Amino acid sequence: MFKRRVVKKTSVNKRQRINDETIPINNNDDSSVKPEINDDKKDENDNGSIESNETYLAKEKDEHTREIELRRKERLDLQQEVDEEIERQIKNKPSGFVKPISKNMKTVTVTDYQPDICKDFQKTGFCGYGDSCKFLHSRDDFAGGWKLNTDWQVDGSKEKELLDDLISEEIPFKCVVCEGEYKNPVKTKCNHYFCSSCFMNKMKTSTKCPVCGKETEGVAKMATNLKNLLKKK
Repeated sequence: MFKRRVVKKTSVNKRQRINDETIPINNNDDSSVKPEINDDKKDENDNGSIESNETYLAKEKDEHTREIELRRKERLDLQQEVDEEIERQIKNKPSGFVKPISKNMKTVTVTDYQPDICKDFQKTGFCGYGDSCKFLHSRDDFAGGWKLNTDWQVDGSKEKELLDDLISEEIPFKCVVCEGEYKNPVKTKCNHYFCSSCFMNKMKTSTKCPVCGKETEGVAKMATNLKNLLKKK
């Protein structure tokens, strides 16, 4: 019913295998030949490359050191400028709570220590305005604020002078017997100072000096220099 298919045999295959033996090999190919390099030239190239590397490293090192020195110098200069600026600000800083006055302001201060007293009446006792004068008609002496401050200051210079005089005269500050202030001071032959009452009481028991033990024979004179010093006090 169906027709049988018949495949015809061919004597030559479409794809033939190529043998390697049939392909000729060219032994004279230039690509396979390597040029010979001279050993001397190779050594020279190596030495030159080493020297160039050394010079390059030396240059890099010099540049690095120069850069470090430059940065250090810039840092020192900056630190010096900062220190100078701080010192300048400290010098220009006002002391205490007083602030500097603005430059666009001008102040004029007129001080009159007695503004409410008629100066004509105070100096001459006469004023042309009479009773219509708005100032006070008074001829009393008034002290200003600065003068009141000086008057109320505690003066310790007198006591200091007294102590200096006592030290220079080698006089004890107080009586040796009663250990109190001198009352009618007297002076013995041996230059020792006592109150007159203390000296008289001591002489009742012994005529010798209570300080050094020398004989006084119950005699003492008034200490005028010590009295003058006590009067200054």
